[in-house]
Amino acid sequence: MKFKAEILAADHQVFKGEVEYLQIPTIDGLYGVMANHSNTMVTVNTGTLTYREEGKEKVELAVSDGFAKIEEGEALVIVQTAETKDEIDLERAKRAEKVARKQLERTNTMRDYHNAYAKLARALEREKLKG
Repeated sequence: MKFKAEILAADHQVFKGEVEYLQIPTIDGLYGVMANHSNTMVTVNTGTLTYREEGKEKVELAVSDGFAKIEEGEALVIVQTAETKDEIDLERAKRAEKVARKQLERTNTMRDYHNAYAKLARALEREKLKG
């Protein structure tokens, strides 16, 4: 069975169509969604979001924080960033990791720490997905 799904990043629509399943990274682990799922909302954590359209290969996206709403048999995912493996620039991700690690070393406030940690998590997720 299929259901409608839409994935939005802050600056563009990533996907809109029908999928067989959707797997969302959350703070509690991966959250799976299939057709006829109950209505709910979850917080999306930086990680790999996976979906599959009927008869096609699964698609993996490196995503950053956001939220997902499943309602009336449809899923809406809104995240800050979302990139496929092909869109990821590995060298850029490695540079971002180095910068984030340096920022973590010299943070003075919890806000600075959380911002640097989020940047590091995004960079590591991109590197992981790219392989």
